[in-house]
Amino acid sequence: MKKYIYTYIICIVSLYSCSLDLDINDEITGLDAIDGVKIAKENLASIYLSYPKNRLFFSQISDDFLPNTDIKDSQYSYNLYKWEANSLALISDSLWIEYYRTIAKANLLLEAIENIFLIDSKEIEDLNNIKAQALCLKALCEMDLMEIYSSQESNLGIILKNSSKMESLARATVEQSYDDIEILLYKAIGLFSGSEIKNESFNINSARFLLAKNYLNYGEYEKCNQVCESLISENVLTDNFDDYKNSWIVPLDNKEVILFVENESYYFNDIYDSSSQKYEYDLNTDIVFTTDDYRKQVSVLYEDITQVGGAIETIAFIGKYRTNITDQTPRDILLIRTAELYYIYAESLIKSSKRQEAIEVLNSILSVRNASIYEEWQGDFLEFLLTEKQKEFVGESQRYFDLKRNNKSIQKASYNNSDIRRTIYQDDFRWLLPIPKVEIQQNANAKQNPEWESII
Repeated sequence: MKKYIYTYIICIVSLYSCSLDLDINDEITGLDAIDGVKIAKENLASIYLSYPKNRLFFSQISDDFLPNTDIKDSQYSYNLYKWEANSLALISDSLWIEYYRTIAKANLLLEAIENIFLIDSKEIEDLNNIKAQALCLKALCEMDLMEIYSSQESNLGIILKNSSKMESLARATVEQSYDDIEILLYKAIGLFSGSEIKNESFNINSARFLLAKNYLNYGEYEKCNQVCESLISENVLTDNFDDYKNSWIVPLDNKEVILFVENESYYFNDIYDSSSQKYEYDLNTDIVFTTDDYRKQVSVLYEDITQVGGAIETIAFIGKYRTNITDQTPRDILLIRTAELYYIYAESLIKSSKRQEAIEVLNSILSVRNASIYEEWQGDFLEFLLTEKQKEFVGESQRYFDLKRNNKSIQKASYNNSDIRRTIYQDDFRWLLPIPKVEIQQNANAKQNPEWESII
């Protein structure tokens, strides 16, 4: 039976000062052996593969889905949905190791690049591009870690690992962490200058996107506005339903996709029970589309289910990454979609008191999706924006982080009665996942997130 199975990376920690000093020599060429562009490219590919790209888990713990009765045979999956603390801690252990393993690989490659001597201008350009991509991958990991483990209120950032040397490091402040991400991205943008823009790897546009998102997360809205305005002017989305529909199937050179990465597994594996051949979650019935909304045609698949007693009920399941309800083809994962730029920009504008501009930006992307636009009588603009963003990105993990960033509560349903809802409030300590116990034990300088010390 297919259930949640997370592969844990077993580290031999007795030789290291903390759990971040990971032995990756079996996965990436050593410093002395990275002596040219070819081997550097091979190691860059290893970093892309290492990045934890499928973040469906965050859609499960948000309100994108509702558990159905098929989840009753998967207690772990249901516990995650309900935010059971020990289950969250278990997946946190896995995420922490995966992110810092990726950072360790990036650090090793970046250090090795500094020792490569080249005189050919084409090789120098290629190596600069490789370095820029490694910097972006590291920045992306740090940004994800900040979203998962940090908050402005706690002022506890992440552990900034900028060397392959063994170190026991304390958590940086929130400001120091965001500054480090900004520095990494500015370095990358400078190195990308003149490079060809391809959406199957990091490029200057995807680096600038991360910069805008970093500014939004830290509340530097004017900087965010400047980056978004420039990027959107160069990446205007038009009413092309075929591009939109095909972006999850054929993302290469698709204007809807700023960055995608290779993937060899079915995107929804973790919510599918291969034994019963059923999905453990339905699409949240609170997510309502108008009839002609393009997002409905892309995001929703319907299936008639025979209930006990013979009644037929039509159930909505998540679409994307598949062409029909039985399609389980492994497909590449979209890390950055152009549409997200519009939502980041609109949120940043409303938070910098530029309401009319925010409305115009949001309505422009809604018009492209053939969706109903915002009008003043509809009230709270930010609430409307977050609702529409969920429709755009349902099943893609953004919802959890949008709710967290905007201090929103969340409603969780029972699998046997979706009308019964339990509220997880915005001040719940579980919005910050715990630093793994092994990290706390081995690194005396590491500080745990509030309230987790008594649980794990």
